[in-house]
Amino acid sequence: APLFHPRLIITDMERAYHNSITTAHPQAQHRICAFHIQQAVIRRLNLIGIRDRERQRAVCTLITTLIRACTVDEFWTRWDHVAPQLATLGGERFLTQYFEQSFIRQMLIIALNE
Repeated sequence: APLFHPRLIITDMERAYHNSITTAHPQAQHRICAFHIQQAVIRRLNLIGIRDRERQRAVCTLITTLIRACTVDEFWTRWDHVAPQLATLGGERFLTQYFEQSFIRQMLIIALNE
C-alpha cells in the first residue's frame, strides 16, 4: 500500500504513467503537464513549417486554455472557442484538424474522464 495518498499527480501523460497511477493511486486526479504539452505543440508546429515565435506562442496559449479545463463539458466549451482561433493561426483549418485528431486531445480527454 502507498505511504502517501496524493490528490493530484501531474505527468506528460505517458500511457505507462497513466496505468500505474490509476492502479497505485485511484483517488488521485491525473493531469497533463503544460510544459510537456507546449513542447510537443512547438515541435509539431516546426514540423509543419510554422516557425514564427509569435504564432507558436499564440497556439500554446490556446492549448493551455484547453489544458486548464476541469471537466469534459468545460473542455468541449473551451474547444468550441479555441478551434476557430487555431484555424486562423494555422490557415486552411490545418491546425484545428491536427489537434482534433492528435494525441494531445486524446490525452486531455483521458485526464478529464478520471
